[in-house]
Amino acid sequence: MKRLLILSAAVSLAAHGDEALVKGFNGALAPDGATLAFQRDAGAETWLGLYDLCTRKTTWAEKGPGRAAFPCWTRAGELLYSFGNELHTAFETWHGNLPEGYGIRLRGVDGSARDVLARGRWRDYSPSLSPDGQTLWFVTSRPPAGHPRANDFIGSCLARADMTRRGAVTPTAGEIVYCPNENWGTGVSQPVVSPDGTLLAWAELTTFALPWRIMAARVDDLTRSAVLTPADMAAYAPNWSPDGKLLTFTGCRGDDPGWHVYVIDPALNRMRRICAGENSSFAPDGASLIYDRDGTVYRRPFGATDRPGRNDLVAKTAEAHPWTDAEKVLYAGTNFARAAQIPLPASCAFGDDQTFFIRAKVDWDGDASRFQTIVFGGYAEHALGFQLYFALNGRPHVGTRDATGRHVCLHTREPLAKAGERTITGIRSKGRLWLSVDDAEPICAEFGGGLIALDHPQKMAVGNGLLPKSRLLSLEVGRGWPANVPTPRSGGLNDWRNLK
Repeated sequence: MKRLLILSAAVSLAAHGDEALVKGFNGALAPDGATLAFQRDAGAETWLGLYDLCTRKTTWAEKGPGRAAFPCWTRAGELLYSFGNELHTAFETWHGNLPEGYGIRLRGVDGSARDVLARGRWRDYSPSLSPDGQTLWFVTSRPPAGHPRANDFIGSCLARADMTRRGAVTPTAGEIVYCPNENWGTGVSQPVVSPDGTLLAWAELTTFALPWRIMAARVDDLTRSAVLTPADMAAYAPNWSPDGKLLTFTGCRGDDPGWHVYVIDPALNRMRRICAGENSSFAPDGASLIYDRDGTVYRRPFGATDRPGRNDLVAKTAEAHPWTDAEKVLYAGTNFARAAQIPLPASCAFGDDQTFFIRAKVDWDGDASRFQTIVFGGYAEHALGFQLYFALNGRPHVGTRDATGRHVCLHTREPLAKAGERTITGIRSKGRLWLSVDDAEPICAEFGGGLIALDHPQKMAVGNGLLPKSRLLSLEVGRGWPANVPTPRSGGLNDWRNLK
């Protein structure tokens, strides 16, 4: 308490009323609230500093060639961060198998030991530790096992490692547990575990049609995730409040003049814009926020009146169930031995806010080297209004067009394991695509700009892309949710209530 009183008497106030601490960014307070870890760019280098809030002096945990980034603290007062000193280009490092990627380091409480937890030619970065200290979470550029494009994978995945065994395993140990998909230019960043150890929040770029957004899921099932931020907002760098009820993050909406610090209450589905700035985190006692702006780390008081309330911004638009009982508007029959053209009735018009499905039973030949079209519907709005197909990697896809006419699609995470009779169901509903294989629970992709309305059907091309070996056995097109496919639990993407 005496130390805090001394600090309060020596504060330096910025022009906007918050306390300026030190030049740098990505600040994080130690569990005792006395030391701030931060980054500072120095030309081609990034140093990692430790700022003593009582003496107002800085010592350097990493200073010199290389880049130190993403500092965070363990409950025991150890410092986690990523570090890399790349002497070659990323292409040279990858194809030459050079150990120059970003690794993860753990600096002991005494400041002397630097335990290397992950290293190699890939990038392992953005680390955090579970509250019990047993699990290390991080982001990696390593491709998942068996990835068909392992030699040129440029995405990112969530990974974890068992900290209780780190003395008995190699520093490169780690398990990849989640990838948003395997498309180029998508990825994840900044995983953080809730104080009770049950939930993981992270930033995710799932598709080019949406900006970065904040996601959350139970640590034991990352496939059932909740989207916490709206589709019209770019958001990254989530951090939990000490009580686990709030998240602070960096966000920018259409009317924001730049990046701002936001706080979200997922239970209320409300968020509040706090101030201009980035890389926010809560102090260990929850009484203040740490953030940076214009190259300086600040501290800002945070109290009960700063928590989001029912009159604040809606975080994620609530959605009622958009589907009704399935209504077949076209049943195209069975045994498509040849390519066929079937005229579409006028009832196959689908507005952008309607739910409809395409369900095909296929005797698939298992050839993953050929692009095979199952069916597509042609409309006046676009000649390829919707499609079901197998891509070159053997994964089934459902595709349509967004509101601008650009192709958007959803595919399974892994290729199909076997050939033979498979049922592929694609569903379109209010800016979302769903895909189910063999009537399993569907996966989902969301497109913030909406999907094209298909109001003027012209033709349907059926089975012509499957010959000579694969066959289309049956086909349905209908409104509503198909009866054979499990209904999503929350009327859309899994929501916060399903995680608790």
